[in-house]
Amino acid sequence: MRASLILALFCVCSAASKIARDQQQDSSGRGLFGIPGAHAGLFAGYTVNWHAADFAELPGVPNCCPRFESGSGGGIYGGALMMVPVNSFWSIALRAGYFESSGTLSQRDIIGGALRNGQTVDALVEHSLEASLGALALEPQAVMRPFDFPLSGNVGLHFGYRLTSQFEQREVLLEPLEAIFDNGTAIRNERSGALPDANRISLALTLGLAYEVPLSSDATLAPEVHYSYDFAPVVSDLDWSVHSLRLGLALHFHRPQGPTAAEDASPEQSVPALDPPQLPEEPIAAASPLLQASLAVQGVFGDGAVDNHPVITIDESDIGEYFPLLLYVFFDRGSDDLARSRQLALRPQAVAEFREDLLDPATMTIYANMLNIVGSRLRANPTATITLIGRSSGSQANEANRRLARRRAEGVQAYLNEIWRIDPARMPIRVEDQNMSDPGLDSDDAREEIRRVEIESASYEIVKPVHLRSGLQQVTPSAVEITPAVRSTAGLAEWTLNVQSAEAAHVSYLGGAETHSLRWEIDASALSDADSVVAVTLDVRDLDGRSAAAEVDIPVVFRTRTDLRSDVTGTFRREKFSLILFGYDSDLISRQNTRILDLVRSRIQGNSLVSIVGYADRTGEPVYNKDLARRRCENVRRILLDKGVPARNISVHAVGSDVLLHDNELPEGRNYSRTVQIIVATPVSE
Repeated sequence: MRASLILALFCVCSAASKIARDQQQDSSGRGLFGIPGAHAGLFAGYTVNWHAADFAELPGVPNCCPRFESGSGGGIYGGALMMVPVNSFWSIALRAGYFESSGTLSQRDIIGGALRNGQTVDALVEHSLEASLGALALEPQAVMRPFDFPLSGNVGLHFGYRLTSQFEQREVLLEPLEAIFDNGTAIRNERSGALPDANRISLALTLGLAYEVPLSSDATLAPEVHYSYDFAPVVSDLDWSVHSLRLGLALHFHRPQGPTAAEDASPEQSVPALDPPQLPEEPIAAASPLLQASLAVQGVFGDGAVDNHPVITIDESDIGEYFPLLLYVFFDRGSDDLARSRQLALRPQAVAEFREDLLDPATMTIYANMLNIVGSRLRANPTATITLIGRSSGSQANEANRRLARRRAEGVQAYLNEIWRIDPARMPIRVEDQNMSDPGLDSDDAREEIRRVEIESASYEIVKPVHLRSGLQQVTPSAVEITPAVRSTAGLAEWTLNVQSAEAAHVSYLGGAETHSLRWEIDASALSDADSVVAVTLDVRDLDGRSAAAEVDIPVVFRTRTDLRSDVTGTFRREKFSLILFGYDSDLISRQNTRILDLVRSRIQGNSLVSIVGYADRTGEPVYNKDLARRRCENVRRILLDKGVPARNISVHAVGSDVLLHDNELPEGRNYSRTVQIIVATPVSE
């Protein structure tokens, strides 16, 4: 919604700018739409919002907050304007645009009834209500300019129609850290959606100041500040209003005044002019033809900052990621053919070249190579053993299913023996029955997941996650603005702009009779450490066939991880760990996952930021799945707290089944979706 509004606002502003420019080019000497002195413009900026409130809950939305009293937030605004002067002191202005008045109300409270280690305790909670508000509005204003210098003040009204009125609320336990609500989590009363009984109309009084700075003969730029006092409540029958301070810029397009009729009719024109004396004509030397080309480059950074002497800097940081092994081989219904599973079979001659650290860093690629990873690790650890467990979906009396389960396990054993030369004595087989009377297993998905062979091992070296490392490149500035300039007495016929490094062409553009700026979005992957400069070249040709050229070299610097400097926005080394094999509808941390958490703890430093993100598969309702994912995250968080990780460094995000990480049409995709991911971001030291 917000992106669509900004796009529509951009189109309206572009149209207003075009009208203003067209009026400026009119030679009639009058202003916009023929009104003397009238002009148009654009405005945009940032708004700081204060929410004043006196209510406990939204209509029909349960909340335990004793009372919301205040809040704050921010947003953007922008649009088009028109101004008509009345006299040298007063003008009338009209503004139309989009204005955001979003904010978050919060209130802390001490409650009883929280649970800690099975005991009821008092706890500190925070109630929060986040409102997303955006409106289209008209603002008629009276503008006064009482001084000789270009400072003006204005007073007006704001008439708005709210297009966006959404809310999110929650109640979060803050202290003690281990406390939970009776729902088993530290969060309750989560609600979101459209604001109930939202007031679509906003009405406010506005006061403002602006100072115009000339840019050219027909344009001025005015830094401005406005205060808006809202009279209309956000929600009908609730004491809740929004007041805003707007900080922004306005661009005014003025038409230069032409000469008046009185100025054109000068007194000298009524007197017949005398013929000047005739002088002998002398040949006038023809001016030398002129064709000149030049280039200007400007680096553009992500935060809007610019650099007139850019140096392209590519920072290469090290990323480590841990991929867990799903030690299941799934089979088709009634089949024991390993070749029809999604496990990648190697030829015997390819075994010597297999290396797990060279696998693509993709979960499903690693799963497809699971048997090869196990085979490689068994060869590297000759004393380690595994157990192959064939799952049977029938009762003990169903011998046909048990024989099928054994043949599947024997197929896995045969592959590891024939391809990886693992002694079958190190791979005993066991068949286990699965009780299908469990209601949670009464589905096609559950039956598909039971048709499997499991691999168990007491050796962590066999079942440990796969650790892969890769590099991340970050380039600054993110773009280069290239401005060509040409002076030609004969007129420009065509121009060509090229951006070239030692091994790649990045931009190639052919233009016509007029030049314009081009923006090069830098792709770090297209540059290599063999590139010390990027050459920007301009070649031009005029209508007489003459040519000229200009070139600018932009330096390129590659910095490895050890050269990086940490600062407030510094480079982080990020490592991702996954915990899988949560049982159906279970948040228990398995022994294998506990071992992985020991590894996670060893990678966390005092300044590391730890994000715990929980997911679920498609089974079950989304609301329940999100709660299940949250319980899994909280269990992981508690273990990390017990291991000494500071609570302030840990954040928890429950996604549930709102985002399915993998293809849930596949049994392995569903298993990999029952996961908790831990991302450890540590600033890279110098």
